[in-house]
Amino acid sequence: MESSFSGGPRSLGNKRQLRIVETTYDVDRLNAARQNGLQILIITMSKNPALMLRSLLLKNKDTREIIQVSGRMVNRQYGLPPLVYSEKEWELVYQVNDYARVRKNEQNWGAYILPERVGIGERLYIADLIEDVMATAFWESVWYAADGIAEWNGTDLIIDLHEYDRFQMIG
Repeated sequence: MESSFSGGPRSLGNKRQLRIVETTYDVDRLNAARQNGLQILIITMSKNPALMLRSLLLKNKDTREIIQVSGRMVNRQYGLPPLVYSEKEWELVYQVNDYARVRKNEQNWGAYILPERVGIGERLYIADLIEDVMATAFWESVWYAADGIAEWNGTDLIIDLHEYDRFQMIG
């Protein structure tokens, strides 16, 4: 069966031993950090269009078999021709719209707590990204970034998207 699959997150890890930005979704933790003199950034969560997944539930008009595929034309490896699910043979039952990142909480914000005395231009490690960043994609599948490296510009953390260029899919 062909299917869109988001897989799990992709992680960079803190291999460079950068200082760590703490992520929280808790108001009490935010207040405690602020009382201790730490800078906080509150981030609004929003869906990244690059992480939207679509698949089709199709039913064969003759056999009544139901399949889930990434589209009416599905590419295959090793030089094989694509599989084609024509409207003449396959009836669209349902279009499945999904998202590659499922969150455990239902709020629409998170916050970063910066380490003490962070310097402008300093690169920092974020173990739990609030932003929905696409780490890599392979055909119809996408994987989101679990963590990231960002640079502090004095106002914001700028996530270095080039860090995800190293992800490669083999298969």
